[in-house]
Amino acid sequence: MRFNIWLILLISLAFSINAGAGFNTGKHMHKAEEEAEQHKFSKANRYDFDGEQYWYYKMMEKVTNESVTNGTLLGEIQERDRKIYFQLPKTEVDNAEKRNLGYTMAVAKIVAFLEPGFLPDNDANKKYMASLKKILQQNTQLSSRVIENHSKLKLWFSRNKNRLEWSEQAQQLVIGELK
Repeated sequence: MRFNIWLILLISLAFSINAGAGFNTGKHMHKAEEEAEQHKFSKANRYDFDGEQYWYYKMMEKVTNESVTNGTLLGEIQERDRKIYFQLPKTEVDNAEKRNLGYTMAVAKIVAFLEPGFLPDNDANKKYMASLKKILQQNTQLSSRVIENHSKLKLWFSRNKNRLEWSEQAQQLVIGELK
């Protein structure tokens, strides 16, 4: 019993120290903190992504700070309250099939999240759903009438999910030939 209490206290102390570590009383980050942030991005604590993951996050508008070094794409993703650093071969990014799969996965998530009652009804979720609708409209040829009617949206996706293809010309997902 004493060990459990000790373990709980130790864990809570670790979390409180980590929570305070990011506290900055100044208006700007100190130079050492900026260098530490760059160091985190440039060292080995990056996740290895494949093209499908990259394009999923790209469509969801979460990819930032991209750069290519020696044929490797480096970047970061803002996921909720933390940054995720990633790397992947540039050839994965250039793979059209991976792009189609990643974008289709993003559309599937959007369709699921827009299901009435899927997310609690509050202002933050309403704002999030509005941004998902905007992403869907920018990346597909769907009319706002279909996007606003979830049963039509769900039917469209179930009929076309295996045929979605990225069109460089249209800069959108389009319905391709039956695979």
